[in-house]
Amino acid sequence: MPSDDNANTNSQPITGSFFNPVPSEEMDQTNPNLNLAMDSPTPRILDSSQIPVAKMTGFGSRTTTTTTTTEEITFVTKKITKTKNDVNNLQYDEQGYTLYSNEQTGEKARVFDALVQYPCEFDIKIVGANDGTFVMEMIQLVATSCEVTTDEIKWRERVNGKWTSITVTAPVKTSAMLYELYETIDADSRVRFKF
Repeated sequence: MPSDDNANTNSQPITGSFFNPVPSEEMDQTNPNLNLAMDSPTPRILDSSQIPVAKMTGFGSRTTTTTTTTEEITFVTKKITKTKNDVNNLQYDEQGYTLYSNEQTGEKARVFDALVQYPCEFDIKIVGANDGTFVMEMIQLVATSCEVTTDEIKWRERVNGKWTSITVTAPVKTSAMLYELYETIDADSRVRFKF
């Protein structure tokens, strides 16, 4: 039960409580701070810009566009640059080899012709079935294609369950020799991947 001291200090009942009614119009006129525009969808506090309101733009990155207004017509321009060597839009020659375009001159050539300088030692990773002879046969195949002995071939092996991978360093002299080596490796039915 509230004491008499509390009743004397609070001359007006607490608005919106379960036990006290909402103040009448007469009470609203005596206290103008409580007078809100009830017929308006937003209270006057929001209309008077006393509460800061920010416009949300979402989580995406901001895009910069150029807008030009002329005679009530709006044009939006966006610069799109097309790359010459787009991995999603590869170009091929008549034999099916991937082409590379020189960024400065625009000249097109096969990838191994344009990007590799010969003679060189070229690493090739071969993944295939893990049977006892796969690794040694791949080393022999690379040595034969590169016209060297098996002792001159550097290689590393990694076995993982039913698959084995071998990284071979092939001493290639020309791009034609490298393309031929890839075709010879691909001819073996045990080879799953080569790169």
